Amino acid sequence: MIPRPCRSAAAGRRLVTRIHRPAPPMDAWPGADPRLGAPLYLDQLGLWDSLLFSRPGSAPDGPRFDPAGFVVRRLAARNSAATLDAFYARNHYTTGAGMRGMPIGLYRGDDLLGVAVFARIARPRWARENFRLLPEDARRSATARRHLTVTEAEYVALSRFALSATHEDGRPLGKGGASWFLARCLAGLEARNRALWVAQHALAAGRALSPEQLRLLREASGADRGRGRGYIKAVASWSDPWHGHLGGITQLLGFHWTGRTNRGRWAKEAVGRRSMRRLSARMLAKATNPAEQGHVHAALRLAWEGGDVTIALGDDGPQHDAAWVRDVAPSTAPEPVILRAIRAAWTEWRRLNVPDDAPVACRWRRGTGVEWRAFPPKHAYLVGLGAPYYRRCTEMRHVPLTARLQREAAIRSPGRRLDRRREFYPVAIPPEELNPDLRGSHP
Repeated sequence: MIPRPCRSAAAGRRLVTRIHRPAPPMDAWPGADPRLGAPLYLDQLGLWDSLLFSRPGSAPDGPRFDPAGFVVRRLAARNSAATLDAFYARNHYTTGAGMRGMPIGLYRGDDLLGVAVFARIARPRWARENFRLLPEDARRSATARRHLTVTEAEYVALSRFALSATHEDGRPLGKGGASWFLARCLAGLEARNRALWVAQHALAAGRALSPEQLRLLREASGADRGRGRGYIKAVASWSDPWHGHLGGITQLLGFHWTGRTNRGRWAKEAVGRRSMRRLSARMLAKATNPAEQGHVHAALRLAWEGGDVTIALGDDGPQHDAAWVRDVAPSTAPEPVILRAIRAAWTEWRRLNVPDDAPVACRWRRGTGVEWRAFPPKHAYLVGLGAPYYRRCTEMRHVPLTARLQREAAIRSPGRRLDRRREFYPVAIPPEELNPDLRGSHP
């Protein structure tokens, strides 16, 4: 920045050199300031190698992951949905894409061997329920309080994480590939925050922006409902013990274990009678509310499971049975195949049976096509991003994490560190929490 000479009344006619800096943009999160020290994953990335990325307690023998030739980059928007659906059908236990978000791929040449999707949590009140300011924050300014906590648009969840077991030529991928891949995904999120900080300051100073900076500012503004921030301050992750997941990879990468969901109690969830797959509460809500986006497809998905669904044309129009949808896909088909078949069949059925612009609603008789089963609570994990001070501020304002640390502090001996993580973390899945189909094969 060029110093600008100016006159000072106290100095008489003597010229005094002062540096005039442009005011920083109010929405620029200080935790992404490149001058405040390297963030967690950008700082440690150079020290990590493939030998470190093995699950705790794993056997020392077996092939190790060799990162040579691997590239981590975002999936192109074009045809990404079809690519993800095909990859999940082969490599993820749900066989479905789940929430759409920011997909990052692990590539070797043109072959996609891993996918991590960071998405906004579907429940909009999650941030307000889990992040609170501390009592001492009351004396801070409104801008400082906003930067210290996390809003609905400033966190993401690791919605999907899947890795192929073998290379394209059939060789095993090796131990440590999952941790190596996820670490570089998190480093990419922190690098994105720093690039956004630079772009916002360049915009405030009136400097020319590169095409990449313009794209990043548009993406951040759209993700943050037009408020112009778009930073990612925290990443949340949930591990389901029913499917044999305990969160070993996230523990290894420095995530905080924040306890169990549903206050540690087992929860009843809907399971499709035909597919025997767990159905989300969001799908059930869409099926019962015609005003919801995606209502028809959710109701037809339940009709495919065997639910009692009628298609009503208008308030007083004719009603049709939706049993025809059960023949569009077999019961063993992956979830993306089922959804595509339902959409295609619905498009054709509507073309033949629904007049133009006629309102359509599907009436699902609640409880049909599904059965309710109890499932164990999931393990919740959280990590803050950004410079060390702001990362610590984010983590310590997370209510479940603070409550867990306070409970542990009460049973510790004096002088022990409060944030010593591994001492209380889960290390094994109780047999009653594991899917009976996996009990013979799970270590």
